[in-house]
Amino acid sequence: MKKTRTYAVVIGLGSNGLANARALGQHGIAIIIFLSSHEATEVYAATRYGRQQIVDVTDGPAILRQLHALPENANYVLFLTTDYQVRYLSEHRDDLPENCILQAPEKQVVDMLLHKDLFDDFCRSHDFPVPQVAMVRGHNDVREACQNLVFPVIAKTLTKSYKSGLQKAYTFEDAQEVASWYDSMYEVHRTFIFQEFIPGTDHSVFFTMQYISATGELLASFTGRKIRQWRPLNGGTASAEPAYNEYLRQLTYDFFRKVNFCGIGSMEYKQDSRTGKFYMIEPTVCRTDFQEGVAIANAVNIPMVAYRDICGQDVQPVFLSENSRKAWMHVLNDRLSRDWYISQKELTYSEWLASLRHVRSFDAFAFHDPGPFLQTIRKKFETRLGKFLKS
Repeated sequence: MKKTRTYAVVIGLGSNGLANARALGQHGIAIIIFLSSHEATEVYAATRYGRQQIVDVTDGPAILRQLHALPENANYVLFLTTDYQVRYLSEHRDDLPENCILQAPEKQVVDMLLHKDLFDDFCRSHDFPVPQVAMVRGHNDVREACQNLVFPVIAKTLTKSYKSGLQKAYTFEDAQEVASWYDSMYEVHRTFIFQEFIPGTDHSVFFTMQYISATGELLASFTGRKIRQWRPLNGGTASAEPAYNEYLRQLTYDFFRKVNFCGIGSMEYKQDSRTGKFYMIEPTVCRTDFQEGVAIANAVNIPMVAYRDICGQDVQPVFLSENSRKAWMHVLNDRLSRDWYISQKELTYSEWLASLRHVRSFDAFAFHDPGPFLQTIRKKFETRLGKFLKS
């Protein structure tokens, strides 16, 4: 059957999925958005881009069923938004419809990059810079880790977990804190990787986001740094800015080529505030990043480059310009981070305002797609009106 069109299928919405939809939609790409029922009630669902289909995007079999239900007279390029989706669809790639395209390396490569212990082993065996770590699967491992690592330390799950009650990471100052925390977490989750904390602030965290073709050519690269995180020091990106850095661009590409990676991927780094040395913290693979908007704002549209390359169109490599300055903000998370830092007397309101001077891109607000922002204003008005009427 002749395929009449190639759609982009964005699986999952939120800030990440919305950035994908906008990045592609502005260029006239036909988009289908899979979103869960609760995502359909959030402000991001008010986007003008894409045809929305309700599906549980945390359920791999449900995603597969929805992909098989798509019309057969078109092709579909998949854009994923969570590690769970990457893990499941990579493992079940042979079950994908023939007209659905997932740009990804071999299964064992994806598996290695999604597991922090396997990633750490690979980096050490190939001399890539990583912090000291210890694997924890029980109380004995906790005691051994506390004896061998230098505090403070960060604890993370071996793979990204979306369990209720789990944060992205936890920071501890001493062994007593670790022991007490692990006791409280034992029935929730038991397997973690402990990592030595690299000295530095939120602003010491860098990331390089890239797209690599199936033939191994680097077609897009953007390096940025975080302005603030939520939660502070070990959370997700609250605001970010471009940070031109040829060393990180090349180091990231060297790593991805070493593992025979292709597709959309990124590497997070922490720069040691004492020595200036960069350490690899963790990769994100086969999907875009939460802060993808900062790259798009600075003319490095990785989803669009990926779509064109996968469709067999001519693509000119797109790299970050040295003169790029536009910053990006997730408004709610940055406000939470700001309030925390002000409460700790580590930031003043005027310093926060000064840090926003280059912000030109936001998680919800965009002139060409006002729906999510207007929905945000409407929900805030309804909330305040409800409180007023109850008073």
